Amino acid sequence: FSGVFMFLTFAWFQAWCVWSWTKHGLDYFQWFELHRIDPRAGDDRIGVAEFLDISSGLSLILILGLGATPLVDKSPVFPGSLLPLSVALVYLGFLLFPHWLFYGGSRRLLLRVLVGVIFTPLLEIQFLHIFLADILTSLGLGLFRAEFTLCYVLTGQFLGSVGDVCGEGSMNYRIFRPLMVCLPFWWRFVQCVYKAMTATAQDRMREWHWHFTNSLKYAMCILVVVVALFDHDGAEAGWDVASFSLLHWIWIVCVLVKTG
Repeated sequence: FSGVFMFLTFAWFQAWCVWSWTKHGLDYFQWFELHRIDPRAGDDRIGVAEFLDISSGLSLILILGLGATPLVDKSPVFPGSLLPLSVALVYLGFLLFPHWLFYGGSRRLLLRVLVGVIFTPLLEIQFLHIFLADILTSLGLGLFRAEFTLCYVLTGQFLGSVGDVCGEGSMNYRIFRPLMVCLPFWWRFVQCVYKAMTATAQDRMREWHWHFTNSLKYAMCILVVVVALFDHDGAEAGWDVASFSLLHWIWIVCVLVKTG
């Protein structure tokens, strides 16, 4: 359930953000230029109370899923290992409900922004796209777990009909799961390059350095993951500096640059 929990934290984080913005008198609809993304974004403008309702409801679903785990863990009909997927599907269903149910305008806006992030830079990039992509870079564990869950179900591993094709040591674990974690960093990298290239002549000198530095940081994040894919001896070396390979030194440099 850790992957689902990571995405649930997004809802609580958003509730806290709206509370903080409202407390300080910030009009986040104007700030994020929401009407440029969806002209009907204000149809069901939700505030702190509504965000808390949504977050509490999603939390209750997760608690019910956790509570049901011991009851169905040994069920021959419904494997307990599918409960996290069931909770994730309920969350997805909530997001995709018909537009006239449960704050449809806000859910439609979130989907539009998410599509805009995924297809960066084919669609126009607004501040909200950058904000959401930034949040996704912090949800690496959630994406990591989500990819494992998809692999676990789509390959039929949960039925026991195949071997461990998704866990540690598998090609999925060594390649596809790290690449999933790289996606948000790639989106932010492209967004930074796009912003630097499309800045007006007046702002270019002032903003170029900022966007270029940010793009370098996200490029280093991607390199950290990619180098780790090929640095098979790095984990075994531990703190024995003498046994570090060239790849491991490159990995260390990338980590230091991205952290700095």
